[in-house]
Amino acid sequence: MGAAQPLPKPPDMPDQQAQGPQVPPFSGVPLSAPSQFPDQPVTHGVNIGAGAGTDTLQLGPFATGSQRFAPADGSMTKMLSSLAATDTTGVLADLLQHAAAQGA
Repeated sequence: MGAAQPLPKPPDMPDQQAQGPQVPPFSGVPLSAPSQFPDQPVTHGVNIGAGAGTDTLQLGPFATGSQRFAPADGSMTKMLSSLAATDTTGVLADLLQHAAAQGA
């Protein structure tokens, strides 16, 4: 049996940061920052606890609770149908089936 030949040397890889797009540093408010709304309860915008409920969110045609979150005009089905054509995972096709079944 002959001696094993050495594997070829892999090509030099450029610096990882030089390959991908440059992401700007986070410019949002850190979690440790003081509240920007100190007079507003943490439960503001939900239907429990102190503060206004979901009616203050002005969701327009969207409903709250167990009602629909999308209008029943077929717009969701149309959007998912166009997106599912290029989805290779099958996830959007599943969502499309559910939306079509509910008339969304």
